[in-house]
Amino acid sequence: MEGPVHFCIAAANAEVVKEFEPLVKTLVLHAKRTDIVLHILTGNGSNNEIEKILNTIPDIPVKFKYELFPLNTEKILNETLKIHLKITHHSGIWGMSKLYMYEIFDNVDKCIVLDTDIVFGTDPAFLWDLFMDQEDQQMISMRITNDMTKSYMSNSGLMLQDFSRMRQMTFSKFYFAAVEWLCSKVAVCSDQEVLFSLFKNNGSYLFRTLPVSWNLELCHDFFGFSFETYTDSQGRFFGGAHFNCAGAENKALELFSERDSSSNLRDYVKYLINVQMQDVCSVM
Repeated sequence: MEGPVHFCIAAANAEVVKEFEPLVKTLVLHAKRTDIVLHILTGNGSNNEIEKILNTIPDIPVKFKYELFPLNTEKILNETLKIHLKITHHSGIWGMSKLYMYEIFDNVDKCIVLDTDIVFGTDPAFLWDLFMDQEDQQMISMRITNDMTKSYMSNSGLMLQDFSRMRQMTFSKFYFAAVEWLCSKVAVCSDQEVLFSLFKNNGSYLFRTLPVSWNLELCHDFFGFSFETYTDSQGRFFGGAHFNCAGAENKALELFSERDSSSNLRDYVKYLINVQMQDVCSVM
């Protein structure tokens, strides 16, 4: 798929910015085929810290651009109050902002919407190519299962969102219609519960399931995969690892030590935390 790869990310506080730096390092390390553009929602004074990180990016084979945009948290809060959606997940308004990226970045046609606690193991251009797998009306590709009993029924930490299609098909009408059903089913509510309820009501009409290898959740069984061969312990291709249960990456290192003392992912993360941005490409 031609053109730059666009990423949309919410980064609001010191802990999130701490996670953001290893993510950017993996983009610097692996982006080889197409240019990278970051669209970053900021708040709580995060602008300066984010710019410090981005301004140390070395020369790499592709162009690396970014824009910082302050999130209007009051607008999103008012929207959720209007539809009686009570956000009970710890990510709060910032997590819910992933449902509004298509409106906020209205000059962007498609975007990979990311949490900050993701690291890539290969060129994200391969993920961008998966937009071509979406059918004509599908808006979102993400990790999802049709079983409400599973804790990992959906994961919005990494999504392909077709912003143009979401605007054209009026995404908000699907979103609002799903809220009443959702509130009667779950105790903890966030953007991914909203997305799961949309999936339950609309299925593959709006959604495409993203291959598990692009969002390997550290909540589950991915501690033992081999970085060198880009596969996890079950032979699946390593696209992105998600520290959704471990917290910040340095906390994950402790878990790796307990779960798998020889984990190549642990060594990779340790490298990402310790290496200086300007040295990323020269060391690996």
